[in-house]
Amino acid sequence: MMDGLSERLATAVEFLKRNGYAKSGRDVARRLGVPDSTVSMAMNGTRKPSWELLLNFCDAYPIDFAWMRTGEGEMIKGERETALLKRIEELERTIEKMKG
Repeated sequence: MMDGLSERLATAVEFLKRNGYAKSGRDVARRLGVPDSTVSMAMNGTRKPSWELLLNFCDAYPIDFAWMRTGEGEMIKGERETALLKRIEELERTIEKMKG
């Protein structure tokens, strides 16, 4: 039975696969230096992922540890900051066009 932590890990791995960070859970396991089964079992809820595994996962990929731990906030590190910076750049371009 999957718990919230396993579900979030599975969601994060799917995001990584969709966005080209990893081809599979096996790629994630290799990058983390753990057996394939460690990631697989953590994702499907067979084994609860260790905090060490989750910390290493969040260090290796752009996944926010606070989200991984609690499910609150943004999944991607800096997602809100990136969106704000893009909006500021858009506004600056608009202001420049209005001036010129």
